[in-house]
Amino acid sequence: MGHNKEDAILRQDDMMKSQLVLTGWRYGKEYGGWRASAMIMSVLMNRVRLGWGTLFEVLERIPKYSAINEIPTGWPSIWEPEFVKLLHEVESIYDGTKDHASGALYWCDTRYIETDFFKEKILGDHDAHPMVGSMNSLSFFL
Repeated sequence: MGHNKEDAILRQDDMMKSQLVLTGWRYGKEYGGWRASAMIMSVLMNRVRLGWGTLFEVLERIPKYSAINEIPTGWPSIWEPEFVKLLHEVESIYDGTKDHASGALYWCDTRYIETDFFKEKILGDHDAHPMVGSMNSLSFFL
């Protein structure tokens, strides 16, 4: 049984989706469960849809709009059920049929606000950036 050469190609959108999942997992993993990561993935895609840049540009610019100074790292356990759930969600988040973040463009853990940008521009202007959702201390803003 041979493989079709086209089946062996990693398509551009597959690469972008894999980076979206990895980034969402890294930023959301400490909040327990897949939903926090899916919400963060939705924020990132909301930024893309509003013209903040390509997905890769949006991912690269996360620190510019972040509430924290440290960029989370790590690798998921590929068969861990919460990560597998993210793999199931990525397609609908990527194509815009699901938005777990209710249109949000920013997120933060309200226990750890380290950057002046976030304190002044997001939290300091409730009219322009109302909170649209939260999951314990993880909050999402327009």
